[in-house]
Amino acid sequence: MAIIVQDEFTEGADTNLDAHTPTTTGTGWTKENGSASWHLRCYAAQDNVEFTETGSRGDNLMYSSQPAPTTADVDVQFDSFRATPVSNDGAWGCFARFADTSNFYSLGLYRTGVAADKKIFKRVTGTDTELASGDNGITDGDVHLFEIRDATKKLFHNSSEILSTTDNAITAAGEAGLCLGEFMTTLDECRHNIEFDDYILTEISVANAPTGGIYGPLAGPLAGPI
Repeated sequence: MAIIVQDEFTEGADTNLDAHTPTTTGTGWTKENGSASWHLRCYAAQDNVEFTETGSRGDNLMYSSQPAPTTADVDVQFDSFRATPVSNDGAWGCFARFADTSNFYSLGLYRTGVAADKKIFKRVTGTDTELASGDNGITDGDVHLFEIRDATKKLFHNSSEILSTTDNAITAAGEAGLCLGEFMTTLDECRHNIEFDDYILTEISVANAPTGGIYGPLAGPLAGPI
């Protein structure tokens, strides 16, 4: 296992995510999809990432972290703050095994109070399929980890397994990153009051590697899963 991107989104001045270099480990971010006038931005005063627009917008934003993983099995982890969009259709999360905007797996979150506030989806040749869903709420600072192990995809919320699904329609390593809006269904929107922090992308190259751990400060600096 190896952490290849670790980003606390620290900047001296407000900076669009695709112009930002990861704070601890990694080389950059690439904007994969979304309107040219919309951005995820690192805000210097908060040391986090937030959608730049006010209100809500359709479409979606997808940013891949660099370097891309060389293994198909990865852990994608992030913290969520101010996760209280005013509408039930504000979605945010992460993705993995991203080949292009028509082929990837995604983990999506909605505000507490939505009937199913956590979901795992796949998009294959542009068709979205829900693979798992559940509901256990969310508060500021919660850690979410999207775990990819061969055909098994899991969501861990603060190290507790919440969702699991078996699907292997996409097998190549692809890319991984953060997303907002219509990355699961066209009914979702980007919402400005959703923030990401403490992103960690880990390559998993060892068979039967430990699962369900968190990375970063809570596990000890760069210590890997616990």
